[in-house]
This record gives sequence, structure tokens and C-alpha cells, in this order.
Amino acid sequence: MEYNINDFRFTYPESRTIIAWRGRHEICRGERILLSGASGSGKSTLLYGLMGLIPENVYGKIQGDILYRGKSIIHYPEQIKGKAGLILQNPAAQMLCRSVKEELAFGLENKRFAVNEIRNQISEWSQRLGIEELLERETSSLSGGEKQKVTLLSILMTHPDVLMLDEPTAFLDPESALEIMSIIKDYQAEKTLIFVEHNLNYLRDIITRNLHLDTQGEVIDQAAESIKWQSPLPHLKRTTTGKILLKLDNIRFSFSDKELLTGINLEIRQGEIIAIRGRNGSGKSTLLRIISGLQKKYTGEIILQGEKITTKGSRILNNDIGMLFQNPENHFLYNNIEQELSENIITGLQEEFLGKKQQSPFTLSEGEKRRLSTAIVCNVDKRILLLDEPTFGQDTINKQKLIKLLGSLRDKGLGIIIVSHDNAFLQALSTRTFELKAGKLQQIAE
Repeated sequence: MEYNINDFRFTYPESRTIIAWRGRHEICRGERILLSGASGSGKSTLLYGLMGLIPENVYGKIQGDILYRGKSIIHYPEQIKGKAGLILQNPAAQMLCRSVKEELAFGLENKRFAVNEIRNQISEWSQRLGIEELLERETSSLSGGEKQKVTLLSILMTHPDVLMLDEPTAFLDPESALEIMSIIKDYQAEKTLIFVEHNLNYLRDIITRNLHLDTQGEVIDQAAESIKWQSPLPHLKRTTTGKILLKLDNIRFSFSDKELLTGINLEIRQGEIIAIRGRNGSGKSTLLRIISGLQKKYTGEIILQGEKITTKGSRILNNDIGMLFQNPENHFLYNNIEQELSENIITGLQEEFLGKKQQSPFTLSEGEKRRLSTAIVCNVDKRILLLDEPTFGQDTINKQKLIKLLGSLRDKGLGIIIVSHDNAFLQALSTRTFELKAGKLQQIAE
């Protein structure tokens, strides 16, 4: 037996919500488990417990116990150290080193691998995952998807007996997600795999069992055959668009010695939702930063309602454009949720936080952080919204709520640009869809 979960309950500091996994549950060695349930129900918290991070690194009130191979890891977390690996939802929060090569070497150094063995492992695994060109890059310069790949690789290279993955495909383009899942599937022999994942279609050939947590803390144990692998999303009705709000004319951007954007031309109108897809590292987030005024080193012109904006006039863009960052924590300014939402009263986004007003936003689940950051951005008085991976960490119900919200903002005349790898979500609400490839936007026929 790998794990025994014995009526485990946990409460974060300043929170009135008790996260509960009621009853007794077992995870056997070699099983491939999906932990499912509503966003914020406690899936990631259980992973912290299974990893031995509670209460040593993640503080709060504990009831019940978690055993690893018959011994409590709540009281004796040292017994699981080096035997389990965890991929966090937010890869940026897991990176410790300046360069990619240093990040990949870090875990192997802690396990006292020889220098030559570390070099061989990095070379072999980076080729396998196709990230050789990233090895000399600084980790801070990577896209979200590139960080996800590096983080996964850094854990896989240490060969843990238990591998836990919290939304491993969240920032990956579909092609990269399939590549990652293929590697994990090959890796799984005699290893225990535990997943939290909302993009279930990637797990169809891997999962053997599902532990589903409901809102009352009751756990439903079911076979993989009972899982609903896909859930349809409601599509917004088409509407007419208004005048041009923003125009991009031949926008170019170079990163180091590489030209990332080679001539971007785009118009966005009132009442329009534009979707942008593309491979990891293709420049999607960089393009949003240029449009928002945060990235000033570019060539070409941005025209906002007929007025040319120079790089010195980026403050004008900030006044009219709202930006949802890929990392939701970049939006948080205060120590509690009440202050974050003091001026944000959007119906449908803020209600779930009413019982958590005094809780720090940084202690929320990643899905809750994304919804809180969305509430902050979408309630400001802007003409254009730029959303970078808005469905990160969101289940079907919350995606449906987001579609409804964005549809109402569109109908008020806002222009919205969404960057996402969630194709089903983009198809549900976009007016036009573009692929960012080889530095240019190519419109995709509907």
C-alpha cells in the first residue's frame, strides 16, 4: 500500500472553510489516480499532504492523518522526502535557479549525482522533451508553457516513486501536452501517478481510478470507465461589431538575437472577442504586453481610437486597457481578499469569496486565484481587455460562468483579446481566431 488517507481535514489560516476528505481511502503502488472535484474543493491541498508539505511548509489546522507505506507523514514528513515529486499548478512558483540548466541540475545535485551523470541526464532528457534550445536561457525569460516543461523535466530526472501533477497541461499548447503525456505514460511503469487536471481528454489512456471530492467533503471512488472525459461549453450568440478600438500596424519585437514578432497587423472592434492560439514560446504573451503598454521595446505602431501611441505614451494604453496576467498572483496588492475586492462588485465572480474576506489571496487554490484576479481586472473601467490563459485551473462550471461574463462585457461594447490553449473555450466565444506562427498572425477559418 502506498498511501492511506484517514479522514483528513485542513483549514488554512484566517479561513473559515474546512477542506475535508472524509472517510478512509487507499492508493496502491503503481496506481494512476485522478483527483477530481470543483475548483477550490481541496485537490491541491491533498497533494500537499501526500507530498509531506503539511504542516511543515503549508501551515494550518489539521485533523486526521495521511500515511505513506504505513507511517504518518503528517508527523514524520522526512520519510517521504526524495521519494515523491510534485509539479505545482503555477510553474513559476516552483523555480529556484537563474538558468534552465541550473534548474535541471538542482534536484540531481541534492541527490548527490556525479557531475558527469548530471550533464548526461540533462542532455538526454532535454533532447527527449525537445527543449535543448532553452538550456542557456534564464528561467525568468521563459513562457508559461516553457516553464511547465522545465519544471516537469526537473522532477522526472530525479525518478521519484510517486509523481504528483497539478494541472500539468495548463500552460501547454495541445501538441506539447500530448508530448508530455506520452513521456509520462512511458514513465509510469511501477510508479504511482496522481493527477489533478481539468483537461481530461489528455488523461484518457493513463488513468485507472478516480477519487472525486464533492462540496461536502464526501469522496466518490470510481473506476476510470465512469469518468466523463469531455463536457461541452455553451457558445455565445454572434453579434454585430462596432467601430475600431485598436489597430496594430507592423508590430515587431526581438528577444536577444531572435526576432519573435515579425510583423503583426490586427484590428479589434467594439463588441468583438478575438482569440489567439500558438505554440509555447511563439510570442503570445509578449504581444499582449506590447498592446497593454507594459513592453516598450518594439517597432511598429499602435493606434488607439485613431490616435498613434508612442512608447512614451504607454500610460494612455494603461488607462484604456485591462490586462489579465498569466500568473494571477501578479494582481494581488493586499494581505486579504476583502481589500482586493473593495472596488470589485461583479456579480458571479465575487460571491464565492464572501466567507474568505480575511484570508490572504496567496493562500487560495490556483483556480480561486485565477477567478479573483479575473474579478479584479474585469471590473475596472476599460475599453479593451487582454486575457492571458483565463481558464487556467478552471472546471467546466467556472468556464461557463466566465463565458457568460465575457459575453456581457462584449455586449457592452468592450473589445476582448484572449490568449489560450483551451480550444473548446475559444470556440465557444470568439468572433475571430488567429494562430501566432513564425512571428505573424494568421486568421483561422471558422
